[in-house]
Formats: sequence, C-alpha cells, structure tokens
Amino acid sequence: MTRVVLPRPRSASFANAGMTVLPGAGTIYPNYRTTAEWGSLEAARVLVSTDNTTVTLPAPGTRGSPLKGEGWTLTLAPGWVVRPGPRPGDLQVVKE
Repeated sequence: MTRVVLPRPRSASFANAGMTVLPGAGTIYPNYRTTAEWGSLEAARVLVSTDNTTVTLPAPGTRGSPLKGEGWTLTLAPGWVVRPGPRPGDLQVVKE
C-alpha cells in the first residue's frame, strides 16, 4: 500500500470510539483533526505509529494544495513540501 507519512503533531482531536490497535504498526484513530507546524489535516482515519513519531495516510488521489486522498484533506503550511518517502512509492511531508 502506498502511503503519505507526516510528522506527528503535538496535539490532535479524534474520536475515542473506534480506535484500533495494530500490533507492531500503531493505532488507527478515527475522525482525526489537527493543525501543526506543517499545516492542517482532516481525516476519517489515520495510523499513528507505535513510537508516536508519525501519522500515516493512504496514498493521495490528488497532488497539490490541498493534497487529498480517500477520506482526508491535507493543507501544507508555507515551507513544507511532499517528497518521496522511505519506501518506494511512498510520500512524506518534510520541511523545505
């Protein structure tokens, strides 16, 4: 599965009902919303890594700003860009 990886924000709001732990991968959080230094995100669900350092989304359907995928919209802040990620086909949000 191709994905978009973001740095985990300091704070976010989400629904507690429906949280799902995926052993070895992290926790799926439903109805996730945040504003961080990299921009803002509204998502039906995200995967927060086990080590709490990243937020992962399924690959986007569109590129540009805002970046959109199935069930989510990401608006990047100035100075932040989408680049190839650590796995082939993945994308990651990084400071320019």
